[in-house]
Amino acid sequence: MTPTATRRPAGQSDAIASFVANCPQVTDASFPDTLDYPGWRADFERAMTARAPAPPGTSMTSGDLGGVPGMWFECGDDDAAPAMLYLHGGGYLVSSPLAHQSVVAKACLATGARAFALDYRLAPEHPFPAQFDDALAAYAALLQHYEADRIIVMGDSAGAGLALSLAMAVRDRGLAAPACLILASPWTDLTNGGAAMDDDRDPQLTRAGLDRMAALVAGGAPADHPALSPHFASFANLPPMMIHVGGLERLRSDGARAAALVADAGGLVEFHLYPCMPHLWHWYVPDAPETAEYFTDVARFARRHGVAGVRA
Repeated sequence: MTPTATRRPAGQSDAIASFVANCPQVTDASFPDTLDYPGWRADFERAMTARAPAPPGTSMTSGDLGGVPGMWFECGDDDAAPAMLYLHGGGYLVSSPLAHQSVVAKACLATGARAFALDYRLAPEHPFPAQFDDALAAYAALLQHYEADRIIVMGDSAGAGLALSLAMAVRDRGLAAPACLILASPWTDLTNGGAAMDDDRDPQLTRAGLDRMAALVAGGAPADHPALSPHFASFANLPPMMIHVGGLERLRSDGARAAALVADAGGLVEFHLYPCMPHLWHWYVPDAPETAEYFTDVARFARRHGVAGVRA
């Protein structure tokens, strides 16, 4: 089978072009052995909260699922609203629900879902499988409160790879699968073996930086462990899935390969390539028209695949 694929028109809005021209680059030198991770994370959270605040119309409340902390995002009081488990990116090293508030809140507004953004444990203090264990515990707890056909699992970058690993673990453990997965720029192969890893047009991520992040999160585990790198696991019997990637990013081949593997296994997948977009443009450039288009896709996909309670 061939995945349903969409290639967007080439070009960048002024907001995206400005970001591409000025964004910092992640290299192996970004993670020295002396790095103060708590201080770095606090600085990052402050910067992203200022850059991309939640839009009006959503509330944020601290909570927990399955003993794992996080933040609830709500955009109304509809008891029939679906639930969303959101797994943030950041290379498993940085970021938080608060730093990702713009993305999670917009996903809520697009779908009408009540979202729980998981504040899973971060490496290097908590290497694999801490993140995986936290995601599985939270999803199992969510099933105690919502029918599976009312649950969306969504993530970006490392969090999108984690969402894919979670769906595979749910399948393998015989748990009820979520209604769908929505994955932005998923990091699915921590061996960094995709062809686009050598594309130096990426303004943000370097191969050396990704290799360093992979080593920090893996701890003593092999980088091709299937729960850490779902590229090496079975793609059979997964929920309907939508994958977005940017044409400038090194991780685009991870997303493309995941889409092909789902389709080859007989699954349903939509793959969207935005040719001139950088990694996670919808987070870093919240007011760009390409960001609005992304969230339109999110709402349409959730409606199309029958997530119970999604806004019409």
